[in-house]
Amino acid sequence: GHGKQAAKKGIRFLRFPPVLNLQLKRFHFDLEKMDMVKLNTRFEFQKRLDLSQFVPEAGSYVLYAVLVHSGDVNSGHYYAYIKPDRQAGWLKFDDDSVTPCSEYAAVDDNYAGSDLSIWNYFDRTPRELRGVQVPVRPR
Repeated sequence: GHGKQAAKKGIRFLRFPPVLNLQLKRFHFDLEKMDMVKLNTRFEFQKRLDLSQFVPEAGSYVLYAVLVHSGDVNSGHYYAYIKPDRQAGWLKFDDDSVTPCSEYAAVDDNYAGSDLSIWNYFDRTPRELRGVQVPVRPR
């Protein structure tokens, strides 16, 4: 028989576009609930992303927009934070309302989760991550 097979899944970039749009899969199927659930674990993203170590001449990208989903996997509301140019401040776009806001509100307050410690999960094996006590605080 064929049974389980060793496999790798991923994306290999040959070059990067002038504007890079990254969307995180923040939901998964929960076998206990037998339903899709939204993931709210903490995930930090940089305000400047340098990809030259992965692809020569890839350069770096500056964060200028954050899209936020409020709600659960089946319903909710989207709004966006946008920084129109490097000198301008951040703006919150929520339906027909546009209001100025701080960089903290636009970026740092949208990492989700409650971990006080930030982990680079790609530098650690699953075995290293298992059993690690992470301090948490209520949000």
